[in-house]
Amino acid sequence: MKIIIDDKIPYIRGEFERWAEVEYMVGAEISADAVRNADVLVVRTRTRCDAALLEGSKVRMVATATIGMDHIDVAWCESKGIKVVNAPGCNAAAVGEWVGEVLKCWGRHERIAIVGYGHVGHEVEKQARNLGMEVELVDPYVEGCHKRVEDVIERCSVVTYHVPLNDETYHLCNAETLKLMNKRGLVINAARGGIVDESALLSWLEENSEACAAIDCWEGEPNINRELAKKVMIGTPHIAGYSAEGKWRGTRMVVEAVKKKFGWGWKIEEASRELLENAGEFEGLRRVR
Repeated sequence: MKIIIDDKIPYIRGEFERWAEVEYMVGAEISADAVRNADVLVVRTRTRCDAALLEGSKVRMVATATIGMDHIDVAWCESKGIKVVNAPGCNAAAVGEWVGEVLKCWGRHERIAIVGYGHVGHEVEKQARNLGMEVELVDPYVEGCHKRVEDVIERCSVVTYHVPLNDETYHLCNAETLKLMNKRGLVINAARGGIVDESALLSWLEENSEACAAIDCWEGEPNINRELAKKVMIGTPHIAGYSAEGKWRGTRMVVEAVKKKFGWGWKIEEASRELLENAGEFEGLRRVR
């Protein structure tokens, strides 16, 4: 049995070597030829997992040590019997803290619309409420939430997006929604590039001198919109979710999933040194929803 692992995933070396042949590769260099005889892929967002990569291979499972799965053609994988797992909520606390710091820098703690009420949305809500902000929750799939951002945007001074990128959410923030936005408001995107129409956002910022934006996730990464980057209040290179705890949790979740699928068992006490040595510090911080 063979497992190919992105070599930038931390805390994972030594987890599978007793059961399988393991090869560590640069994520962007994992190719169709490389995976042809592999049974499992453990990846990050640098590896596009679709028919072009996997057709004709032996791969039975793709595990991504990330929350997002827009780099995986899940429908195609499932149609071929390839199991896909991710690490939901692994970096939610870190993203929530990043948004909290943005709000502190902005300084106006009024009413916020949180678009997407999953793991990250819950963490952002905690940050906002701790700052004394009134919170409007928007998520068409969660009972008790507003269904559309348009229902609340006019009465909010902040809108922050925490949804997956798909056909439904592409350019969810666009010229039409921005027309409804408070002209002194703040738009935050720490989810995925593509959720915000960056051309529309740039125009909105140029037309409204008191408007602000904070962007961590950009369309076309790493070739970002430099004009927009000059206009935002805070701009970071897709690092809001980067924390030691988040990376440890992401790795642990995919390791558990792979081991359980193949009946290899799982006990934290039997984990490899690299994963185990941080367990005491991070286990107490682990959140399960």
